[in-house]
Amino acid sequence: KTEGPAMPQPLVSVIVPAYNAAGFISRCVESITSQSYPELEILLLNDGSTDDTLAVCRKLAAADSRIRVVDKPNTGAADTRSCGLALAHGECIQFADSDDHLLPGCTANLVAAMQRNHADLVLAPYRMMVPRKDGGYDTREYSLLPAGVYNKVDYLWQLTGNAAAFYYGVLWNKLYRRDLIQMAHIRFEHVVYAEDQLFNTRYLQVAQRFAAIDEAAYCYIQNPQSVCHTQVSAADMLRHRSRMYHTYKELCIQLGVYDKFRLRLLTYHLRDRLHRILRIIRCMGIRCSQLRCQIFQIRQINIYQPFQLPQGLCLLIATAVVNDRNPQPLALRTRKCPDDLRHIMSRRDQIDIVGALFLQLQENLRKTGF
Repeated sequence: KTEGPAMPQPLVSVIVPAYNAAGFISRCVESITSQSYPELEILLLNDGSTDDTLAVCRKLAAADSRIRVVDKPNTGAADTRSCGLALAHGECIQFADSDDHLLPGCTANLVAAMQRNHADLVLAPYRMMVPRKDGGYDTREYSLLPAGVYNKVDYLWQLTGNAAAFYYGVLWNKLYRRDLIQMAHIRFEHVVYAEDQLFNTRYLQVAQRFAAIDEAAYCYIQNPQSVCHTQVSAADMLRHRSRMYHTYKELCIQLGVYDKFRLRLLTYHLRDRLHRILRIIRCMGIRCSQLRCQIFQIRQINIYQPFQLPQGLCLLIATAVVNDRNPQPLALRTRKCPDDLRHIMSRRDQIDIVGALFLQLQENLRKTGF
């Protein structure tokens, strides 16, 4: 049987922002230049480094004509990646961080999956190297999406089940189409935290077909001194989580699937609030067994029938969900419970929030002695 002509290999632009990366960027770049996939444009963007990063990048470029070096003032990783997007010529876009490296076959596997499945986005497993006290590393591999092809609704369902996970939020385990990025004018926002997840969410709005592969593509080396470990507060994370909840909610409404996704989204929204919710429970003096019993009872209620929320759950809802902008929980300020929540949220929302609280609290309540 005669095979048809091989598909042309698209140019892939690999964008690598670098700031004070002289000690490790060579390993990153060598993992890219040694890829079996030849059609590469490697953009090394020096973000105003104060060490020898620029000199190292220029030395690497002298040894491989596929490398382009861009020297720019320090404006941060988000702006630097946007600069890379503006300069890229490839049909496909790939990202790498200067302190990590690509695994062998990474780009070839991503491109093959994109072409074979006519995908707008391809995702791959990744390996995380976690430093140990003895100077070595523990290596773990992560993959959340079974290999296959997904439409937007099915992909969104998988994503919202683990929306805060690196697998979905980061850039470096994915392959993007540059024409879609250009069409939607997608760039990176200047935010304190998770600009990569915001980028991916905007890309999700224009992408229609998604593919996942089995082969690990990237090695992420956890850095205890990174921005997300040293400069991001709990309040930053909560604000971001709230923003992402509303973004995903709006997308679900546009796709006509919000009723199906409602409880899933609320579970995501509440996940980072457990510490506050448990603090409120302790303040109110509610016993673990009492609260669990109340939750089970409320979950059985027909949402179309009148009902009275127990005081404990009513106060939890008002505090954990409604009172977003006040850093001091409502329960700790007043210890009072509103008579009803009709002026705040619908009965359906109340029931769904209780369901989300149940999913997140059932294990914690079992383990918490108060």
